[in-house]
Amino acid sequence: IGLGLAAAVKVLIRAVSDKDESADVRGSAANALGLIGVGDRRAIRTLVDALDGRDGVVAPRDVRASSANALGLIGVGDPAAIAALVRAVDNPDEPSDIRGSAANALGLIGVGDEEATRVLRDALAKAGEPDVRGGCANALGLI
Repeated sequence: IGLGLAAAVKVLIRAVSDKDESADVRGSAANALGLIGVGDRRAIRTLVDALDGRDGVVAPRDVRASSANALGLIGVGDPAAIAALVRAVDNPDEPSDIRGSAANALGLIGVGDEEATRVLRDALAKAGEPDVRGGCANALGLI
């Protein structure tokens, strides 16, 4: 990652994590991290934390969904990213848009992960929400 991008990633991480920042800005920052944060462990950790609601910063739904989508772009091979997405898909109490986004992201980064495949298969069979089931179906086609 170039020097200019490293500085941008740092600012984006701060924006995603800032609970006083608007949800629009936080979601846009998460999306941007998905485009330029490849290979940056801090970016992945920030997105995982936003998706999971860790560190006392419970992100709004759209920020969480954007974080899931971004993890699908930069979390390849990262166990923490895959585990966070699996938790989101596997939790029936999660809003369906977050579960669907997490499922789609798993299709991009969960290749070869048996737990990811099992969770996607189970959610496709059991979830009632079309966006969750559609995300799982798409992901299973990729995984």
